[in-house]
Amino acid sequence: MTKDAEKLLRFLVDTAKEQNAEAICIHINEISDIPNIHMSRKALCEELKNNNCVSKYYLNSGGEIDFYLTTDGLEYFEEKEGRGRMEENKNVAIHVHGGQVNLASGNAVINATQNNGVNPKELNDIVNGILGSLSELDREKADEVTDIVEMAKEELERPEPRKGRLKSCITLIAPMFTIANGIPTLAENLHRLYDFILAYIR
Repeated sequence: MTKDAEKLLRFLVDTAKEQNAEAICIHINEISDIPNIHMSRKALCEELKNNNCVSKYYLNSGGEIDFYLTTDGLEYFEEKEGRGRMEENKNVAIHVHGGQVNLASGNAVINATQNNGVNPKELNDIVNGILGSLSELDREKADEVTDIVEMAKEELERPEPRKGRLKSCITLIAPMFTIANGIPTLAENLHRLYDFILAYIR
């Protein structure tokens, strides 16, 4: 990620922590340390989205930008600092997945698989039910639902889904129920996905 994009992300993370929120609105004039940000703001926003640091952003008139931060974005600098510490000590690496601990020393390689209990057939049925019911929505809303559903599916298919990321998905799915009013199949499957995710947070 470019240095300017990291500067923007740092500002967003600090603002999100101050407001204790994952969805925030900033004004472009608040950011003074990025050269020509008025010209490059869309490119920087796209870079954050492509790096999965934000799930959505909206450029508003008057210089305001709405951002929806992901867990990856909120934890980006913590993970980066953690990678730096790992580079300082390359001899030993410890990986913890749920109740499983893997210890590797030197150039040792560990191959381990842990099943997180996700039912792939049920998840695919839910996702296909949602994506197959979007034709009655306008393009922007359909794209918004698709992005959220794909983000949730990707996280649930990880060997160890991150609860923080799943909580973000829950937050983003909730407003979709209003969009789904009058579309029974879409509403039903959004509720199924919501409940499916909740099972892994509890």
